[in-house]
Amino acid sequence: AISPDGALADFLSTTFFVLGRDAVLEAIAQEETLLAQGEQPQFRVIAVDRDHKIYVSPSLRGQVELLEPEQFQIVELSGDEIKKITTD
Repeated sequence: AISPDGALADFLSTTFFVLGRDAVLEAIAQEETLLAQGEQPQFRVIAVDRDHKIYVSPSLRGQVELLEPEQFQIVELSGDEIKKITTD
């Protein structure tokens, strides 16, 4: 998790690690809702799963560059569904 509040970022990172992918997807969906309402989220997410898929908060899309694109894929979500998978 990424946040100006270091304690929040640490707490959320641990929480996402323990709860897994579904918690990450829910946080990303909540950020999409906030952004659609014109609000800014308190944190953003970049998470990598066991299959080397990278989940990125909507507000960070286009700002993440893969240095080893043959090993990782960026997953874009729409709500809680996968919209597309890109390899840069």
